[in-house]
Amino acid sequence: MAPLRRVRFVGNVGLGILGDPTRGDQQNDVLTYGFSLARALTQQAEFVAEINGRVSTREGGPPPGTESRGIARVGARYTFGGWRADGALLFGVTSSDPTFGFTGGFTYVFNAFQIP
Repeated sequence: MAPLRRVRFVGNVGLGILGDPTRGDQQNDVLTYGFSLARALTQQAEFVAEINGRVSTREGGPPPGTESRGIARVGARYTFGGWRADGALLFGVTSSDPTFGFTGGFTYVFNAFQIP
């Protein structure tokens, strides 16, 4: 039987107040969200996925730039020593979002301060 690997799930929900760019005396209130999942595949490799965005709460059409938006990411992370490499495919959630994209990066992890 394969050993059980760790799974990490994180969620955030909040409220945002976005100003109407065409009228300075109005705003659009939005519900913001973010959820992520990380599943260890080995000691060094992880499967990662997340979705985040906002949902307009305004009746009718929202002001330009304050509409509902969201993006989903699916990818992997690999750690070697103090270095971490990651890459993901991106998928738009709403019709206002990009249809497809990709991202990648490197991170160096270090301890800046030691408390005795």
